[in-house]
Amino acid sequence: MIALPMKRSWLVPAVLALVTVVAGPLASARAGVAAPGVSLAVSPRVITYGQWVHFSGRTSLHTSGQVVRVVDGQGDVVARATTSADGSYHAARRLSRSMVVHAEWTAVRSRRFSVGVRPRLTASRTAIRLFDTTVVTGALAPHLAGSHINVTLWRGGNPVERFRPVLLRAGTFRVGIKIRKPGQQSVVVRFKDGEHIGVAWRSAPETPPLPALGNGSSGIYVRLLEHRLAALHYRVFAFDGRFDYHDGDSILAFHKVQGMARTSSVDRATWYALASPKVPVLRGPRKGNHFEVDLTKQVVYYVQKGRLIAILHTSTGKPSTPTRPGDFHVWSKQPGTNAEGMYYSSFFDGNRALHGYPEVPPYAASHGCVRLPFWHARWVYDRAPIGIEVLVYNS
Repeated sequence: MIALPMKRSWLVPAVLALVTVVAGPLASARAGVAAPGVSLAVSPRVITYGQWVHFSGRTSLHTSGQVVRVVDGQGDVVARATTSADGSYHAARRLSRSMVVHAEWTAVRSRRFSVGVRPRLTASRTAIRLFDTTVVTGALAPHLAGSHINVTLWRGGNPVERFRPVLLRAGTFRVGIKIRKPGQQSVVVRFKDGEHIGVAWRSAPETPPLPALGNGSSGIYVRLLEHRLAALHYRVFAFDGRFDYHDGDSILAFHKVQGMARTSSVDRATWYALASPKVPVLRGPRKGNHFEVDLTKQVVYYVQKGRLIAILHTSTGKPSTPTRPGDFHVWSKQPGTNAEGMYYSSFFDGNRALHGYPEVPPYAASHGCVRLPFWHARWVYDRAPIGIEVLVYNS
């Protein structure tokens, strides 16, 4: 058989077709056609609750009507926008918490941005007075009811007391702080949780006044003094905010126990001592009721069920007619005023008695009895039945 030569003309179209299929995509890539994309800008990146956050950007397709979504880390849509003719978009939203966001357009995403939300905190406090309560109130937005807010009292540059009140339904809080010591003080309120930037408020520093008080003084500082004395077990006649001889007797007893000058008025040193007082050490039994007479300090302690109830100013026997130390018991009682001027007497050592008398100086001056101011005498008489122990000693 004789082989005939093949015609090559049919190969040319096939080769050209193959070249066109392969070269088409390569030509497009070389031409630099961009892949679809979307950009995002966020401003501002940190806000206070209630402020607007602006989201803006552009799609790679410059045409209007394209929907762009701003989405948080959980996939929830934060904002939506529609593009303008040039592919740009803009949206604004008030955010209630911090979050990380990105823009989505068709199947593409932008880079991520964090947005911080700082709660809006308002607070105030009342005046700072020694032994008074300063009331701190405020509100947080968003309300975040049930969350705790931190309140700290600072004194002399150091935190001294902390509180964690619960935010109420309207985001409000209230806490009372007892001012126990002198010195410059301020209140700091802080809030921070996992969804918000921390926020804080600090009050202006304030130093509680320590006014001089004496007969004729009146007002809030006298009332605070009366309540503080009572808290320390010094007997107080009335919580009326008026300084008279009753308060003078109570202060005198306090000064005696503290080893201070035996005066009946209040000065700066008195306030400091009231804030850090020396506490009497009882000598008698830790159960039942009894009286103790401290000859050194010139005070009487009334003890009920083993607990100190009252400290009273007294004047015991002068050196020539001393009150004898010892363990005694009331053996006789005499109401009213007797021929010796003794008022409501409870006798415990022969003719020596616990009784009221017109003159009760800050030193030992009696004929051997335990003198008491008239306003103490009836009170003691009612608590000194026959047989009650009277323990007399030098401290």
